[in-house]
Amino acid sequence: MIKIPIEKGKILTKILNLTKEEQDRILNEFKALEPNVLCLHCAFKESSLIKESSEWERIFMEFTLIFSSLYSMKKNNIISDLDEFLDIFMDSFEFEYYSNICKEDPNPNSDLKLKNMKIFLKSLLTSNDKINVIERASNLNLDREKILRNTRIITDFRPVFKEGKINVPVNGVIIHTLKISFKNSKGKEDKTYIALDRQDLISLRKTVDRALSKEIELQKFFSNSKVTILGDKHDEMQSPL
Repeated sequence: MIKIPIEKGKILTKILNLTKEEQDRILNEFKALEPNVLCLHCAFKESSLIKESSEWERIFMEFTLIFSSLYSMKKNNIISDLDEFLDIFMDSFEFEYYSNICKEDPNPNSDLKLKNMKIFLKSLLTSNDKINVIERASNLNLDREKILRNTRIITDFRPVFKEGKINVPVNGVIIHTLKISFKNSKGKEDKTYIALDRQDLISLRKTVDRALSKEIELQKFFSNSKVTILGDKHDEMQSPL
């Protein structure tokens, strides 16, 4: 059984209470998705529903987590097909619903709504084969030992004093420290610090510029092919200076 946190259960309850018109609008959003990004959440940023209300963003985020759970469970051979996943998911949701949520908000049509929710989720999960491409690409992109989270370069001036006289510094050095934050192989946040001088910065800039140039050229190479490159498009990237 999949453990569903209370807060997530409340969001799923909103999905449970979607009207037929709202369900159809969501299905249309999913059917229109194109595999040109590396995560489903990014794909929904321009959704007309999300632009209407931030509440829709939370609902769409829940859908992306459901897709991710389905993909992960299939990848790890925990389930064999979609129907088995939906059975497990709905059993867990019904347990959470009747144990906690239903007590706060009783609904005489709960059984029918739960049945319809399962039908709706199945329609959603089979509405667009391209979603599987996004999920596979996202997993491939993150299937590395360390995942970069962010970087920062800290620049300092360190004074040099005359030996034996600590008053006014006579010299100084400018130093740089590259801070790299990343997610390690265990999925935990980690960081490392690397000392740099001016020549290191110049070398690092050249290396980054070369990598960006190679990506732009690869984007151009595949632009006339049937291969879709996920992520930023080359015409949206600035050429290296």
